Amino acid sequence: MRAELLPVAVLLIWLSWLDGAAGATKNKQECAVPIGTIVSAKGRVESASSPGTGWVEAAAGTSLCAGNSVRTGRDGQAAIWLISEQTMVRLDISSAVTLGKRPDARTLMDLLRGAAYLFSRTPKQLDVKTPHVNGGIEGTEFLLYADLEAQRSFIQVFEGIVSAKSIGAAGQLSVNTGETVIAQANTTVRKLSADNAADAALWRGLVDPVDGIQWTLFYPQIGVHTTELTELLRAGDLAALRDRLGNLPESDETVALNLLIDIVKARDAQARRRNLDRTNEAAARYPASNSIILVQTYALQATGQVEQALAVLEAFATSNAPDAATNLRLAELRLIGGDVKGAAAPAAEALADPSTAPRAHALLGFMALKRIDLDEAKQRFDASIAMDSFDPLPRFGLGLTKIRAGDETAGRQDLEFAVTLDPNVSLY
Repeated sequence: MRAELLPVAVLLIWLSWLDGAAGATKNKQECAVPIGTIVSAKGRVESASSPGTGWVEAAAGTSLCAGNSVRTGRDGQAAIWLISEQTMVRLDISSAVTLGKRPDARTLMDLLRGAAYLFSRTPKQLDVKTPHVNGGIEGTEFLLYADLEAQRSFIQVFEGIVSAKSIGAAGQLSVNTGETVIAQANTTVRKLSADNAADAALWRGLVDPVDGIQWTLFYPQIGVHTTELTELLRAGDLAALRDRLGNLPESDETVALNLLIDIVKARDAQARRRNLDRTNEAAARYPASNSIILVQTYALQATGQVEQALAVLEAFATSNAPDAATNLRLAELRLIGGDVKGAAAPAAEALADPSTAPRAHALLGFMALKRIDLDEAKQRFDASIAMDSFDPLPRFGLGLTKIRAGDETAGRQDLEFAVTLDPNVSLY
């Protein structure tokens, strides 16, 4: 299910060098043994110590105890690290979850509303609950969705097994890899079939599994300056974004965004090649567009043509005025190719723009790591995470820095955070 885009860049940086955290806590929960930590937060994210208590703003670094709840607003998303399970829980917009402990010490995650994506590197056991279904899960990758308005819940299993039981009705099912179940109020839980048109209409992820978790994917910046469009992309609300793009006249930005979505979602060589052909056609129509040239480089990278991606971007920068996103990408591709000196200038240019500063800090952190300047590397990666706690790249760099400094345990945890923050990752 995983595609290669950002991971290729990260792997190349990592391998070429191996041979040669957190923001302020605004709501610190007090308990002897926290069961979770908010690793990333954007938009409106709040926590409560127990049901009925007041909600307060929660930031990255907030510890979570048994009985604590976390909710996201219409513009919010959160990533929660379950400590004993070593599992990342991603909360979508307008979602709420309560964490608890069973008498046998197993963690219980109660999804009150919205969507939660669970991902771990190795199979874990966890109890889950929605208003309509109870489940015991064992595996690495799952999606839960609780729709209160329609009074139904879904569990989608990407890798693992779930024992699902309806609430208020008899019936229990074993749900395996590649299967999805629906549970409705006082109705027996049942499996959905992609061959059933009615079932496919109920759950968009049934035919294309990536559709169910598209809000969790990491989309690189391509210099789009229309605020409404960038906010929809950042929130992962691709259905609304596609609808909005369909109602706008064609421009280089609308074409680039449509291409970027398809590039990030592509999972096989044929789709990646098709995307590259489309970006080449777009580049011919919009030869001076920063947005189009950037998606072209990502399409080239997705097909393994990293050197060609750099060559195309170098040629563009010579005859056009690169914007901040293009400078950022130029620094990244030069860095991948080992040209640390050449990467410094465009990275500094990107650092001056607030929209590209977080990733620019991360690239400068890798440059410092290359020089074995661990103090500067850590400062850069910490700054990047503070600005954008959902970007997996600075987490990855911070992990490498800690390992190089001798703190292998903390470093490996940051590497785990990097992997689980982006389900598109396959090559860390």
